[in-house]
Amino acid sequence: ASGIFYLYYQLALKNRKFHSYNRFFLLLSIVVSATVPLISFHWLPVETSPGAPLTQIFNTLSPPENPQPENPISPGTVFLFIGLLVSFLLLASLAFNIRWIIKLKNGNNKTKMRGYTFIETDVRQAPFSFLNYLFWKKGLSLNDPSGKRIFKHELTHIMQKHSYDKLITQTVASIFWINPFYWLIHKELNTVHEFIADAAAIADGDSESFAEMLLYSHNEGSYLSPSHPFFNSSLKRRLHMISLATKTSNTFLRRIMVLPLILVVLAALSLHSKAQSPLQAKPSPVDTIPKQKMEPITVESFPTKAAQKANPSV
Repeated sequence: ASGIFYLYYQLALKNRKFHSYNRFFLLLSIVVSATVPLISFHWLPVETSPGAPLTQIFNTLSPPENPQPENPISPGTVFLFIGLLVSFLLLASLAFNIRWIIKLKNGNNKTKMRGYTFIETDVRQAPFSFLNYLFWKKGLSLNDPSGKRIFKHELTHIMQKHSYDKLITQTVASIFWINPFYWLIHKELNTVHEFIADAAAIADGDSESFAEMLLYSHNEGSYLSPSHPFFNSSLKRRLHMISLATKTSNTFLRRIMVLPLILVVLAALSLHSKAQSPLQAKPSPVDTIPKQKMEPITVESFPTKAAQKANPSV
């Protein structure tokens, strides 16, 4: 399901200038693909036989229930343990990063503002935002044109509540880490967040100076180094979206096609094989031959040599 959604995004929605809808679609892809397979659908039963070509496909979509002997150290148990261990480590890494942000929040001066909390810090990662906290680099001027755009950029992340999207997708990807599409959707959603924030930062129409700010940074005398994530998060695509002036064609069709796409996913998950019972099985070719009524055959015995000598007329 996640693969179908991601493929549709790549073909119809990627790099289009309706970022809010793309954000909604990517979140919908995560939620639907993670929850719908947990619900048992049996809307479209299809009778199959062991030799039918589609039997394997149906069994893959909806595996039949075959009781297996209990074996606590089976390969499936080992793989399950490894999967749970990797999920635990990924979730622990996420919790560690959140804990680091909380310690950073508690260890610096905070200023309550309308709708967010302004925190000045000197860590290398600043400026960045998390939930309703804006971590600002000490010494970076808010009156400078570049500083104003960066501030508006991060403030948009807070007002749009992008941190919640990241927490949801990161948690789902950590639990179902073996699914590569969850990681791709998570990465693409972060890029869409940047598109939304960039569009808000150049709302005054001065896109050239904002693009110059993305491309240009000083190693000395600057508070943002070229290695800062702000300058390396899908930079080429961000510059393309800033300069993109053409209107996306078939906008309504691209958005509305998500409805039949969801129906296709539900239909695929609703298919389940229904094996034929012995009474419904087709007769073999031998059984189709009509049986003729056999009459009893009378066999007369031949006279022995002793009987011929006793009675020559026989």
